[in-house]
Amino acid sequence: MKSQSAKLFVAVLLVLSTTPIFIQGVSSTLKVGKRDDITVTSITKVGGVTLQPGHYILQHRASGGTHAMYFISFIPYGGEPGRTHTYYPYNPLADARAIHQECKMETLQSPVRHTRVYVTDDNGVKRITRLEIKGETVAHTF
Repeated sequence: MKSQSAKLFVAVLLVLSTTPIFIQGVSSTLKVGKRDDITVTSITKVGGVTLQPGHYILQHRASGGTHAMYFISFIPYGGEPGRTHTYYPYNPLADARAIHQECKMETLQSPVRHTRVYVTDDNGVKRITRLEIKGETVAHTF
């Protein structure tokens, strides 16, 4: 019986020793990179960039430790904007013309249930300060 317990103990140690370690408290349940869309009804600033009125696909991307939110302009069709069921027209140039702004990430306790855009008034101009995208476990702050 002790032999079986010892074998089990060794097996558990082997599994634990081969399990990836997440640095700086980043958990394995961190969910980012989801897509959703928003409608901007007036000139709106986010960080150092300006969004013109229109429809935008939101997409978080990371490269070399830098995080950025991409705002890809599109024309909705066949769906209801803001409901994540909108069909996006394929446009190979849309990505090249995407507006992007660096952001910071704040870990949330649970996945976001509905996409939310937090806006403040900056001398009569709307300014996006925070984005939470449905399905992600982070908030994007500017």
